[in-house]
Amino acid sequence: MAFSNNHYIPLKEEIEQCAPDTSIYERYKDIFIEGANKNKPFYTSILRGIHFRLSLDGKTIWKDFEKQIPRQSKGRIFFLHDYNLNNIEGAQEIIQNII
Repeated sequence: MAFSNNHYIPLKEEIEQCAPDTSIYERYKDIFIEGANKNKPFYTSILRGIHFRLSLDGKTIWKDFEKQIPRQSKGRIFFLHDYNLNNIEGAQEIIQNII
C-alpha cells in the first residue's frame, strides 16, 4: 500500500497481487526482542504468520486472494494487509471461513 495525505493509492496490480514480504520486519528484530518490550513471541509470529490481502480495490473480495495462503500452512496466525476490512463487502464471512 502507498499513502498520500492519508489517502490510499494502489500500486501496480502485479505488485498488489503479491503476497506481502515479511523480510522487511527483520530490521526491527532488536526492537521486538531486545527492547523494553522483550516481545519475542510477537516477532516470531509476525515472521511465521500468514500475510495476505482480501481486496485489491478496498471494496470487494479479490477472487484470487487464496493464492497468497500456502496450502500446507500450519500457521494459525493471520495478518491481513487491507486498509479497512469494514469497507470490504463480505470480509467478515471470509475471515470466519478462514478461521
